[in-house]
Amino acid sequence: VRFVGVGEQVDALDDFDPGRMAERILGFGDVLGLIRTVEEAQADMDPDDMQSMEARAKKGDVDFNTLLQSFQMMKKMGSIKKLMGMIPGAANMIPQEALDNIDERQIEQTKAIILSMTLKERQTPDVLNSSRRKRIAAGSGTSVEQVNALVKQLYEMRRGMKQFGKMSKKMGKFKKR
Repeated sequence: VRFVGVGEQVDALDDFDPGRMAERILGFGDVLGLIRTVEEAQADMDPDDMQSMEARAKKGDVDFNTLLQSFQMMKKMGSIKKLMGMIPGAANMIPQEALDNIDERQIEQTKAIILSMTLKERQTPDVLNSSRRKRIAAGSGTSVEQVNALVKQLYEMRRGMKQFGKMSKKMGKFKKR
């Protein structure tokens, strides 16, 4: 056996490695496959963009353009279901029916909402009033509630990333002592 199919498309062929396959079957994940997938995605990204994105994320300065970039990077890495299967222990922690219910179309729907925004709206979501949200919903084929939920998720993500950034700064100071 030289190749193993890891998806439904022709490009989803991977070199067969019996050790990695055994680890995946036993639920230990596929760390080497995950590392290779991340490295392949990073090779396609501009290093300056990656550093800029990381610095902005640490500050909590995330906008819809950043979210769109992260979706594009995720798409290069493969399906969420595939990535979750590669993480050690994830197969045991997450029930199989939850993995089966992951809907990749939801990401495409989110991208449609973001792409229906103007550049200014993507950069500064504070300008999104009710009439703009109605226009975005109509343009993306979604409801105003879905647009509102996405905006709320962005604000929660910002808050979480700010807290994470502050925590990592404190940990950095603690390690220097």
